[in-house]
Amino acid sequence: MDFNIVNCRGCGSLFRRTSNNRLCPQCAKKLEEKYNEVRQYISENKGVSIMQVSREMDVSVDQIKAWIREDRLQLDEAGDPEFCCLQCGVPIRSGKYCDHCKNRVLNTLNSAYHKERVVEQPQRSYNNDEKNRMRFL
Repeated sequence: MDFNIVNCRGCGSLFRRTSNNRLCPQCAKKLEEKYNEVRQYISENKGVSIMQVSREMDVSVDQIKAWIREDRLQLDEAGDPEFCCLQCGVPIRSGKYCDHCKNRVLNTLNSAYHKERVVEQPQRSYNNDEKNRMRFL
């Protein structure tokens, strides 16, 4: 029997995991509230660095970087060597891939999905006697 009982990464309490999240519902809610505060702070203070946001908002640098990689937050300028496209290495502002690589993958997936598949019907071979027979439906 697997009940998916795990310890919360935030508070350490036991909870039943229903998704891929390793946080209990209470810690997940607190983290989401903190995200909204950080997003508000960044929108009011254009050009702040990750370190400034971390200090001012009492959030770990790793958590801010995770939100950037998840495409939830965006750097003001591409250029941080840590945030480069995983495919081609071009500096990016958020996410894991640059727009060019995202579009290329999307186009490849779309073309594979929409590719017409021609199914050949097997040809029956008839001899002359079978062609001239009467058939009933």
